[in-house]
Amino acid sequence: MAILHLMVGLPGSGKTTEAIRLEKEYHAIRFTPDEWHLKLFGNDFSGQWPDEVHDQRHSKVEQLMWETGKKMLA
Repeated sequence: MAILHLMVGLPGSGKTTEAIRLEKEYHAIRFTPDEWHLKLFGNDFSGQWPDEVHDQRHSKVEQLMWETGKKMLA
């Protein structure tokens, strides 16, 4: 049976730290939006891009993560 852990919280609250712990404990696959974002678009967290561009990119990352997760759980 597959298990899905979803992490929600404020920036700096320890989501990634806990996700890394769970990844090791359960030999899991970790989906971290910031890591996907960096690989797909580079560092656009610097404010050099308008918020709407960053938001569109982040929405695309979330869409790809959900699609991949659904395939893994099917």
